[in-house]
Amino acid sequence: MRIFFTWIISNWSISLLIGSIAMLIVAGVALWAIRQGKYCCCCMTQEEFSIIFDQIRRNISIDREKTSYREVYQNELSKLPIGRILFNPPNTMKLGISERVEVRISRELYLNLRSNLKGSGFPQIEELKISELMKVRLSGDDFQIVPLNEAEQILGEKGFTEWVWDVVPLNRGRKVLHLHVTLRIRLPFGEEKKDHPVLDKEIYVQINPIYSSKLFVVKYWQWIASTLILPLAAWAWTVYSK
Repeated sequence: MRIFFTWIISNWSISLLIGSIAMLIVAGVALWAIRQGKYCCCCMTQEEFSIIFDQIRRNISIDREKTSYREVYQNELSKLPIGRILFNPPNTMKLGISERVEVRISRELYLNLRSNLKGSGFPQIEELKISELMKVRLSGDDFQIVPLNEAEQILGEKGFTEWVWDVVPLNRGRKVLHLHVTLRIRLPFGEEKKDHPVLDKEIYVQINPIYSSKLFVVKYWQWIASTLILPLAAWAWTVYSK
């Protein structure tokens, strides 16, 4: 003991450093305990310590569950087979004229997807991951889009599943259609969705004089009636009534 005190006195700077570190550790633990349970750790009962440790264990368990969920999701996603998709939007359209646009998805990699298409657009074919239930949508702010079947459909083992829309361009110029394809992935504890990257197709919409004239008449018929038709009718009535 005498030797110990002698060493402390002779190495007082090191002793002071060790003491400061120890005080900081104790203060840190006490502050953590106060934040967690509003008590100093020195004043905690065994039950209060148990509550804190239970909370820590629960947090660890939640983190493990999140990791497990991600692993299961990625594992199921990697198991999905590869299929093929056909999409046939036209390169050009006329303002106000309806065009048929089709999407076909098949599990069979060598199936002829081009047969009996109604749309005039050149069919694009790509490979993609597929699932038993798939959702396909077509969108575009400058188009009137009418779906002719359900957005969500089951993908058959043979042949192809088809989605069809009638599309009318509403504005001239270069406009864009967006194709959205969504997978439905079955998991042991539920179901998740996975969107493929949106496929954008630029379409040049040509002017249509007949459609533009009809649109002008429909939009401004009151002005046309008040400035042209009614004055002409009044003039004709005046002439023929004499």
